[in-house]
Amino acid sequence: MRMPRGHRWGIAQALAGLILVALLPFVALELFRGAEDVGRRREAVVAQALAQASEEAETMDDYLRFTERFLATLADTPAVRSLNAAEAEALLHAVRNHNPNYVNVFLLDAQGRQIASTVPAVSDPAAAERPYFQQALETGRIALSPVLTEYGRAVVVLAYPVMADGHTPVGVVAVALNIARLSSVIGFVGLPRGSVVLLVQRDGTVIAADEPEAWVGRSLAGSSLLAAVQTRTKGTATAVLPDGVRRVVGFQALTRAPWLLVAAIPQAEVDAEARRSLVRAGQQFALVALATALLAWAVLRRIVLPIRVVVDGARAFAAGYLNRRIPLRRRDELGDLVEALNTMASTLQRQMEEQAAHAAALQELHRLQTEFVATASHELRTPVTAIRSYAEALMRPDITDPALRQECLQGIDRSSSRLAALVRTLLDVSRIDSGRIPVTPRAVDAEAATRAAIAQAAPQSPERVRLAVMPDVPPVRADPERLEDILANLIANACAYSPPDAPVEVRIARDGTAAVAIAVQDQGVGIPEAEQERIFERFYQVQRGPERRSGGSGLGLYIARAYAEAMGGRIHVRSRPGQGSTFTVTLPAADAAEVANDGEGGTDRAGITGIAPRG
Repeated sequence: MRMPRGHRWGIAQALAGLILVALLPFVALELFRGAEDVGRRREAVVAQALAQASEEAETMDDYLRFTERFLATLADTPAVRSLNAAEAEALLHAVRNHNPNYVNVFLLDAQGRQIASTVPAVSDPAAAERPYFQQALETGRIALSPVLTEYGRAVVVLAYPVMADGHTPVGVVAVALNIARLSSVIGFVGLPRGSVVLLVQRDGTVIAADEPEAWVGRSLAGSSLLAAVQTRTKGTATAVLPDGVRRVVGFQALTRAPWLLVAAIPQAEVDAEARRSLVRAGQQFALVALATALLAWAVLRRIVLPIRVVVDGARAFAAGYLNRRIPLRRRDELGDLVEALNTMASTLQRQMEEQAAHAAALQELHRLQTEFVATASHELRTPVTAIRSYAEALMRPDITDPALRQECLQGIDRSSSRLAALVRTLLDVSRIDSGRIPVTPRAVDAEAATRAAIAQAAPQSPERVRLAVMPDVPPVRADPERLEDILANLIANACAYSPPDAPVEVRIARDGTAAVAIAVQDQGVGIPEAEQERIFERFYQVQRGPERRSGGSGLGLYIARAYAEAMGGRIHVRSRPGQGSTFTVTLPAADAAEVANDGEGGTDRAGITGIAPRG
């Protein structure tokens, strides 16, 4: 990727340099490992030769052990133990017919005379003088002859004593093993080309081989191998064998015969295998280097290109485009960074929107407060002006008519009541804002409190308000004065926002088993759904109709909800445009103890002073 001017060493170049620097130790390591692998391959070939010799020696020992057990079993048969010529002859023929490796199976008495033989025309008059014959009788164990040329071929004789009573030898039973057939017992698996496996006597004569035509009968006496095997029963050496080839040799002595198993691998094959190993290491290094280069290129693209995307996105955020998002999805650290940046942008966008909304709300609150101050000033000035006018009239000496003076006094009384209600509303707002709402809950008769509220809210036309009380309505737990203020406010608003001749319905009923609901329903134009929660905010006045019906302060419903919640109840509205509104106050029912303490009635106020109706 082309970097901007001035960036002579960018991320792409830095990563490429790091990759090259990281490859240098790898190159050195691979060269070292290649050289080390050559040594290991040589050691492995030597170990392989020794393992092959040990394995073949074990195989030959197993074969001799089997032959020994077979001879012991044969010597213990009645025909052989009794030296019965006829029966033994038949038995020995049967044995030879089942084992092609046996050139002859024969039975001799203790004096070396032949009792039975599978080759009857052949007899050895000097058998009693044979070392293997004498060793078998003297030791009571199997004895092995050197390689003999008898029966027209090279053989090895294994002799086993025949005991008449388990202790006294009476003869010897023996088999003549075909040396050529022994070569079929040995062999090699997995050795390099040109390798040989030999069965060698201690004097160096090869008696069996995996290639018998080339090796059997040859002597290793002239090689350095024979000197090495004279002092050890197992090991490795490097020697030139009679075929003139230098070989790496592993040898293992047999435990049941004076023979050696030799596995010899050409030195040239060892060196060739080491060279092939070095070439393979070089090829592997080349492949790894190519794969590393391709991987580095892919990594650079995967790292540098996404970083450019992240940078572009961050610049967009810095320019103020917080509604944009970085379009990158990864499950790594860069993906975590993108997610953090997108989250930051979302948070900043939300906070700025909240700040804008808060600023708008503050502006609206300032507007409402300004409007409230103007309205309150007007509301205060109106009764104060009226009181002053009435007072000035009463102070005039020419006004002596009792009826006129009584009218002035009544006007002063109405204006002062209106002024007192407005002052009380402002005091209630101050108490609510400070969290100190003075309520004294007790058992209150909901019907009596509602009737008192009707009288307060509609003194001129109480018949306009229709009250319906359902049966078995229990007293409510409330402050009687605050409850009447709430209901008077709701009823006054219902009368103000309904047509002049439209009735206002008030209904008292149970709300479940532990609450009472008092619903006030008007016949007005309704309240839009978007404004139904806002009407309980301070100073908020909804426009319901072509013109406002009341010059209220916009605090009535705000105070009403605060009082209802302070008494453990709630107040809510249900309205649809054109179908009127229903305000419902729900309060907890008083328990039996409260009813017993407070008596049947819930309020004992003779006069009601209300809060100003909401706008």
